[in-house]
Amino acid sequence: MREIKFRAWLPSINKMVEVFELSLDTKRITHKTITNSMGKDYRTTGFIYCEIMQFTGLFDKKGIEIYEGDIVVNLHKHIYPIEWKQEIAAFNIDNWESRECEVIGNIYENKELLS
Repeated sequence: MREIKFRAWLPSINKMVEVFELSLDTKRITHKTITNSMGKDYRTTGFIYCEIMQFTGLFDKKGIEIYEGDIVVNLHKHIYPIEWKQEIAAFNIDNWESRECEVIGNIYENKELLS
């Protein structure tokens, strides 16, 4: 069974964060903001203030986790953004295998890669 994990883009601070808890009841995520000598500092953010991305369950050729919103390049140098396709209930993983691709960025921090 694949691990279900999320990350989120926080546009207010232009930062990608790891999501530790996602609450459908309160429509909020809990995420780490900093690590210091006292430990971890956690914050909560409402769904409307972030872009939540799910782990696909796949890894690239370097062992990097592939998330929705990542930009990958395959062996043929084709660049793909990873998106959820509701009509097929799957991520858009067309004509490549994850072990042959490489994560080169994401749609929030590296938009220029899709030009």
